[in-house]
Amino acid sequence: MHTSREAYEDVTVVPNHFLRKFSLFHCLLRPLEISSHLRDERAFVYSLSCTKCCPFDIPLHGKMLVTIFKRLTGSGACLLKGVHWELIGFQGSDPTTDFRSAGVLSLICLVYFVTEVNTPDSPSALLRQSLDPVQHFPFCSVGINITCILLQLLRRGALNQLCIHRNSVLDTFMHLFTGMFHHFCKTWKEEHCTILSAQNVFGRLEKLCRKNPKRFVKMHSCQP
Repeated sequence: MHTSREAYEDVTVVPNHFLRKFSLFHCLLRPLEISSHLRDERAFVYSLSCTKCCPFDIPLHGKMLVTIFKRLTGSGACLLKGVHWELIGFQGSDPTTDFRSAGVLSLICLVYFVTEVNTPDSPSALLRQSLDPVQHFPFCSVGINITCILLQLLRRGALNQLCIHRNSVLDTFMHLFTGMFHHFCKTWKEEHCTILSAQNVFGRLEKLCRKNPKRFVKMHSCQP
């Protein structure tokens, strides 16, 4: 029968070879460290996510918003406030309130998406898909949610390896955003999703990107 001292020694003495294996296993699980210039770029991405969208104070923000609206609808210039913003998937007449979760970063992502030519379907075609009477979804709000998913993965280090491989954080982020948005729209259409399916689709999208983010860059890069 063990004394209390012997029992204590039995459970606390760990063989050195086990410690070495555990240390190796821990290193394999730990996200790859990125270089200093990529850390600076990542910090810039973080700062964009904390920067408020102020179209009335910063003209560039206003121009970016109008670009999104014009590219999606084919319309001319529009007011910075009004119910027309709900047409492209903002939650109300003031689109700036939707950007609170990811700041100007999500604004930049949306501009990139609607102006990027290498896409399987035009942004305006995807907007029309989002306006389906049964399978409707808020187009721009979906883009903002995808930005938030990518931002979380970036913070966790899940995108480090891909950023190192492509030697860029912001460019990688934009390519991932484009691939994920198209994957969302494809899934939504093929699985006959409704607004009640949104959280499930976002959850699966996050899991796919966490496990293999490169697939979304390939989706973007292989488009005609």
